[in-house]
Parts: sequence; C-alpha cells; structure tokens
Amino acid sequence: MVYAVMDSVNLALLELTESDPGTTKPGTEVFRLIEPYGTRLLNDVDRWKYNLYTPYAAIMVPAHVRQWRAVLSMVPVGGKIVEVGSYCGGSAKIALEMISPDTSYTCIDAGWYHDKWGKENNSPQPFMLDSHWAEHIQLNHDVIKHGSRYEFAQQYLSGYQNVQLIPGFSPRDVTWWQDPIDLYFEDGDHTNPTLRNNLDFWVPHVRSGGIIAGHDYNNADCPDVNTEAHALAQTLGTELHYGDVPGSVWWMRKP
Repeated sequence: MVYAVMDSVNLALLELTESDPGTTKPGTEVFRLIEPYGTRLLNDVDRWKYNLYTPYAAIMVPAHVRQWRAVLSMVPVGGKIVEVGSYCGGSAKIALEMISPDTSYTCIDAGWYHDKWGKENNSPQPFMLDSHWAEHIQLNHDVIKHGSRYEFAQQYLSGYQNVQLIPGFSPRDVTWWQDPIDLYFEDGDHTNPTLRNNLDFWVPHVRSGGIIAGHDYNNADCPDVNTEAHALAQTLGTELHYGDVPGSVWWMRKP
C-alpha cells in the first residue's frame, strides 16, 4: 500500500510513503493509492509531475478541485447552485465546504435513480469497481458498505442542511424546476444529445450574471464537452474560460 500525505487546502503532495503515517499534523490529510499507480509514483524520480487523486469522493485531480473552488467563489451568498451528475457526492462536498450555509445546493444523478429504484424493488445496484477512479474512491471511502452510491452520498453529505439530493434523470425528471439559479454545474452524461438537452433546459434558469460551468473540458473521451461549451459561449456572446489540464473545469458568465 502507498500513502499520500497532502495539504488539506491546496492539495499539494507533501509525502509519499509505504508506511501508514497514522495521525498527521493539522492541515494535512492522508489517503491511500491503488496499485500499481501508487508504487509507480513512489518509485518514479519525476513523481511530482503526476496528477494525484484527492481525498474527495470525486473524479477530480487537484487541479480540477482548485478550478472548481475558483468558480464557486463567484457564487453570491444565499444563492442557488444546481449540479447534474453528482456520482458519489465528491464535487458537492468540495462546494459545501466553502459556500455559506444559506446557499442552496441541489444534486441530481441518474445513477441514484437506479440505486433508489433497486432498493425499493429489492434489487439494489452495487457500486461497480469498473475504473481506477471507482477503485480509488472505494479504497478511501468504503462506498460498498453503504449498498449504493446514493446511500453513500446521503451519508457523505449528511452534515450539510443546505443540500438536496434528487435521484433522477435530467432534464426528464426535473421539468418542474422553476427557480432562478446562480450556478449550473454540468457533470453528467458528457455526450449528445443528453449534454445538449441539459444545457438547453438549465441555461434559461441561470440568472443574468450567473455562472454556467462543467467538468471534463479537453478530455479526449468527451469531445462533445468542448463542442457544446464553445457553441454555448458563442450563442450567449460571452467568454469561455477553462483550465489547462485534461478534463478541466470550464465556465462562462451568462450576460
């Protein structure tokens, strides 16, 4: 097993070790790395150039977390945020740690719909370890013991009163939504037509001056993200911003 000690705030890597560091000093966090990724990092002289996972139950490397925090800092106190594609609740956790308690955060996830339906019909959908991300999240958060990603997210975010979890497909299951929002974060199905349908539905709900954002810009597996982000910015007549690493957060301000 390889352990990473990281700065809690900026997520800078402080130490890699094969020995469990146990209790660390304030301001640091420890998480475990899956094999063979952790061993490669430990033994590579250029290990500092690699993107690490983070302690959050999210498909985000440290650069993505910093980008997401920067976008969140633009949301006014008391505002409304909607996120589509919440997975295990990691990106919501990042947000809830920094937004004010009177800023509402709504999470919508289609996978949660299957989880909830399965439990109600006595056939819950297990947390599938079908990717290195899922393995990492399981290793550090033990999602499986909760039965499903939805149950895990409920527990993971239970300390926050300003979050709402909606198991369902967007926009199909939220056509009742009418409230103006200050930030829309698109992190669900990154392919069309679902991606375009979500943007078509949610962008009109974003206030003038509000933020439209998403994840996985410049990800070779998700070319529709780049296409739709640029097309939306052109349609709105606004500037598109995005990070310089693969899979970055992108955002624009609605005129």
